[in-house]
Amino acid sequence: AGAAGTASTVAAVAGQQQAANGMPAARATRPTGMGGLAPGESGDLFAESPAAADGASDGMVVDGADAASVAPDSLQVDTVTDWPLFEVWLARVQAAELTALDTETTSLIEMQAEVVGISLCVQAGQAAYIPLAHNYPDAPLQLPRDEVLARLKPWLENPAARKLGERHLGRSGTTYEELCGKGAHQIPFAQVDVAKAAAYAAEDADQTLAVHNMLWPRLQADSDLRFIYELEVASSEALYRVERNGVLIDAPTLAAQ
Repeated sequence: AGAAGTASTVAAVAGQQQAANGMPAARATRPTGMGGLAPGESGDLFAESPAAADGASDGMVVDGADAASVAPDSLQVDTVTDWPLFEVWLARVQAAELTALDTETTSLIEMQAEVVGISLCVQAGQAAYIPLAHNYPDAPLQLPRDEVLARLKPWLENPAARKLGERHLGRSGTTYEELCGKGAHQIPFAQVDVAKAAAYAAEDADQTLAVHNMLWPRLQADSDLRFIYELEVASSEALYRVERNGVLIDAPTLAAQ
């Protein structure tokens, strides 16, 4: 995505914005590792999904033909700008075994970013985009961001609700620069037309789900790859905590070593 595209971004930003409004800060969700991470984390990129068994390739390298086999003929996108449709999609993600999640924000730096919109996908070819802070002239009315984040917070923080937040596949889509422009002429994502933003963000979520369905069988079948994945997730969790909380150096102990 054009900005941080993980559940951790949504939860972290939600926590900042809700704390400013006197609400308890949300704990950022991180991928669940199979290498012994503490319970309560969510979002395993390669968590098994029933859809993975249907038509998924066992190859790690994805060529054009394989990519086409998982690309839907058309992507149906719901642009969520009213509460009834929001509740429909909230029920869908709550009931889904696995949800692809992508965010569009004002910055690539998670702790500075503000959410502009959120996309969700629970099955190939069907996704939703929730615009929250598009502010160009004549932008359509959008749901209040703080309330949307508050309603999503229980699902985001639920360790049993598995989420995906990465993408890598041989399917080409609209690039951020194609959408927002380049250099001095580039506009913030908040100024992108909601209809175009919806297509872009929903495509990201749809491709994220396709990534999982394509790569999971290969990882499951290769113990070496599985080991590397477990190690990477465990290391990422440690680095995340260091970046989020900082480090206190025990100078005497360090000097003694």
